[in-house]
Amino acid sequence: MAFKYPVDTVDTDSRDALTTGETVIPRRNVNTSSALSAGVMLLSYFTARKTESINSVRSATGSTAAVGATLARIGIYSVASNGDITLVASCANDTGLWIATSTVYTKTLSAAFSKVRGSRYAVGFLIVGSSTQPTLNSTVGLNSVELGLAPRICGFVSGQTDLPSSVSAGSVGNTSVQLYAALAP
Repeated sequence: MAFKYPVDTVDTDSRDALTTGETVIPRRNVNTSSALSAGVMLLSYFTARKTESINSVRSATGSTAAVGATLARIGIYSVASNGDITLVASCANDTGLWIATSTVYTKTLSAAFSKVRGSRYAVGFLIVGSSTQPTLNSTVGLNSVELGLAPRICGFVSGQTDLPSSVSAGSVGNTSVQLYAALAP
């Protein structure tokens, strides 16, 4: 079961909010791009500001494109109160994902899911088998240990050949990289 924050702790600032859907981090806070590593799922956590059905996820590349990927996927995970994550939606493998620089990629999810206001989620980005790792739009924040404190802002899980169905909180490592994603109806 996904952890729910009390409604009064949910950021309702709409200055940067999309008209439909929502972003993991505000678009104006994207200040760099960061490389994926083959077999390492990077996770960007957020608290949902809206309840809505989500059908697609969007990401954008920076100055380096992927070459030679055998798997490229994005998954959306619910976050339990103890930090464990469970896959609730994902896009199919698409080795054409992230193969051009400075490009926005929108992927339809295999099945829609209902995002619930106040619940915590993590978006996972994974590439496998690539000889050149793509860079994705991101923000690089504080010390990775600080960003790993509850509620976690970002993390990583190494040794992956596909999106895992679940990950225990203790298996998530600390990173200072939070990748940008937008979830859309």
